[in-house]
Amino acid sequence: MSSILEGKQHVHMIGIGGSGMYPLAQVLHAKGIYLTGSDNNETDTLAAVR
Repeated sequence: MSSILEGKQHVHMIGIGGSGMYPLAQVLHAKGIYLTGSDNNETDTLAAVR
C-alpha cells in the first residue's frame, strides 16, 4: 500500500463510513494523509469519522 500512496497528501474515499473503508480511513489518517469522503448512509460509524 505504501507504494500506491507514496507522495499522496489527500485521499477521497467513497463509502467512508462502511465496515471496510472506515478501518482503512483510520490507517490513512494515522499516516498523516488528509481524508475527505462520502457515504449514502448516515451511521454511527460515519458520525465518528467526522
